[in-house]
Amino acid sequence: MLNVHELKAQDLQRLSPGTLAEVAAQMRQHIAQQSKQIDSLAQAIKFRDVKIERITFELRRMSGGADGGDDGAGSALKVTGTNACA
Repeated sequence: MLNVHELKAQDLQRLSPGTLAEVAAQMRQHIAQQSKQIDSLAQAIKFRDVKIERITFELRRMSGGADGGDDGAGSALKVTGTNACA
């Protein structure tokens, strides 16, 4: 059996039709395996992105909107200038 990874373009031209069909079948199988791996990795990345978005949302919510947003609870302190915890 031929090692598909070591074949060069000129090697393919010298192959018999039967051997070329065998190489093509091996390449299709390899591409299908890679496609499955890519799909799996893409799904894992999407899952991690959702987790990161959720954590970022929770951090912003708990910090009262670190990006300058207002969650309503901190606005009374800003307006009155008092600190209820002090």
